[in-house]
Amino acid sequence: MHPRGFTIYPSWQIAVEDWCDRINGYYIARGLDTVERIVPIYAPAADGNAPSDYIAFVRGLIERWSNGIIASAIRREYHVIGDGLQVRTGYGRQFPPAAEMNTGDVFVADEIRLGEEIDGDARWGHRADGFGFSSMKYLVRQS
Repeated sequence: MHPRGFTIYPSWQIAVEDWCDRINGYYIARGLDTVERIVPIYAPAADGNAPSDYIAFVRGLIERWSNGIIASAIRREYHVIGDGLQVRTGYGRQFPPAAEMNTGDVFVADEIRLGEEIDGDARWGHRADGFGFSSMKYLVRQS
């Protein structure tokens, strides 16, 4: 348990499963079946939240996801800096190499994940072709 009363989970999968169980069991079972009905109880103003802002934020996410905007918004092209960049099978140097890229090669990322920190940067780009990950430390956004 976190000192502020939040539950700490051993994995994100278990956290999502528990969150879904809580939403279904506590909110949906009581007839609270919309974002507008759930948020004022889930994140009340009395706890320092701004329910109307929270609702607008969640509605905005739902709209973006429904329109498929997230996938296209995340897909970006980067230039590789330096020769011999090891594209890894996971987001850290502990994962085996999947490919090698060189200066000027184009790396198309479809998502960014947090992983091993390299020189102060923990962001890892996932190749849109599914062929692995590279530290964002070695990629520059293509203009």
